[in-house]
Amino acid sequence: MTRRALSITVGVVGLACSLLMLVGMSVMGSIMADARTENITGPGVDVFLRTPFPLEGEAVVIDVAARGGSRAGIERIQVKGSETAGDMLAYVAGKGVTWGSYVRSGKTRGEATETVRFRVPDAVSPGETMRLTLYVDYVVAMGTGDGRTFENDHRSDVLHLDVSVYTPAGRRWARVALGGKAFAVFLVWFLLVWGIVALYGRTADQPATANGELEGIGMIGGLLGGGFIGYWLFARTVMAGYGTQSTLWAVALTTAWLVLPLAWVWKRWRARKAATARPGLPKAQIVSR
Repeated sequence: MTRRALSITVGVVGLACSLLMLVGMSVMGSIMADARTENITGPGVDVFLRTPFPLEGEAVVIDVAARGGSRAGIERIQVKGSETAGDMLAYVAGKGVTWGSYVRSGKTRGEATETVRFRVPDAVSPGETMRLTLYVDYVVAMGTGDGRTFENDHRSDVLHLDVSVYTPAGRRWARVALGGKAFAVFLVWFLLVWGIVALYGRTADQPATANGELEGIGMIGGLLGGGFIGYWLFARTVMAGYGTQSTLWAVALTTAWLVLPLAWVWKRWRARKAATARPGLPKAQIVSR
């Protein structure tokens, strides 16, 4: 493969991944949710477990997101468990309709999120699984079709979510397993970057002046696509293990995903260049007569 063809391939694939991620960002959250309604493009509910490894008696944190239409609002959330039949583990009253008679439609769909917190019931021991049922009442502002008016559509959905309760040792091993999954994804990305650089190395004898712009475009496209993939498959996986949604952690992990392979490749390239460099000529000495 020529240097030009390689640059074009890297750029096209990277930009395609970026565009795919940008188009899918509106539904990516639904795809990554721990529980959701079947319809991921229209009105529905997504459930995100923010404490994936709770201990006995610890607090469980769940984010419930209602989405659809131009605007969305949650009216109420009820959480019940199979171990406490008839008892309600949590109840959250949402804000419901927060808009008036005028709604500006946009390219993104409406979304509203409420957080549910409750403690693991005493009847649930480590090693058991809580089978939760969530009853969500919400409202979405749906256009009527003429492009000028809308109507508030009140909806109710029932979702099921299984939450395992861990011992301290079990939680540590569960986090190790999740970290191993994230590391495996990072290793695949690392090998991909190394392989692309190796292909560029095979074309080192070809003139690079005519391909400088293409190589720049290819690198930018590859970094954009890789950055999106790193955020969704690496950063979010690591963050999920510790139940954090910190923007700082997301930026730091995504930056590490992009920078570490390039830094390693740069270091190897410098070392190889130094090893293969021709020894310089001895310095001339002036001898006075």
